[in-house]
Amino acid sequence: MMRPIVFGDIPERSLKELAHQIEDELGTLLSLSHVETTGTRNYEISIEVSLARLRSLGLTLDDVADAVRHSSLDLSAGRIDTREAEVHVRTIGQNHDQLDFEAIVGIAREDGTVVRLGGIADVRDAFQDTDLIFRHQDRPAGFVEVYLAEGEQVMNVPEAVHKYTANVITPSLPDGVGITLWNDDSQTYSERLDLLVRNGLLVSSWCSSRWPCFLRFGSRCGSSPA
Repeated sequence: MMRPIVFGDIPERSLKELAHQIEDELGTLLSLSHVETTGTRNYEISIEVSLARLRSLGLTLDDVADAVRHSSLDLSAGRIDTREAEVHVRTIGQNHDQLDFEAIVGIAREDGTVVRLGGIADVRDAFQDTDLIFRHQDRPAGFVEVYLAEGEQVMNVPEAVHKYTANVITPSLPDGVGITLWNDDSQTYSERLDLLVRNGLLVSSWCSSRWPCFLRFGSRCGSSPA
């Protein structure tokens, strides 16, 4: 339907969080529309632990991965990979940060003492290692996709997005950050609708101008010779 683009020379995490904030605001404004942040890399937590440290604690890398899986963190939409001496936790949507993972219990001893993940491993808060980097006006960018939901008027949603962007979002953006509205399909819809209306009026005018002629012609054909 339409795609607001947020762009600017700010840290990748700040840009992604700003796009998610705009997504939430537009989702609230357009309660029937589907709004989704795209074009940004997924969050990924890297948990690196030395094999010597694991052996000294009687643990394996799979034990660390299991501790993450069985933690209280909601990782249902994410994915956990183990690679040599690292565990990579890919989270979708809003992120859990480094402190959340450092607080996970890695070992719970019978005497009640616990060893948390932050005391076992080096936890790093980063992004998935991919080439998914979008730029707009030569600056890093993220998209906020706005789709039309069933039952919504085609022109109502774009009008609301344009007004909210101009009056609320743009004035509140940090220095060096901009937003532009791209792929506004309502413009195409409006142009096609205008064309259909003009063609409809033309056909109506053509039929109206010729209808009397048809009637007169029919009258002559239907009359009997004198």
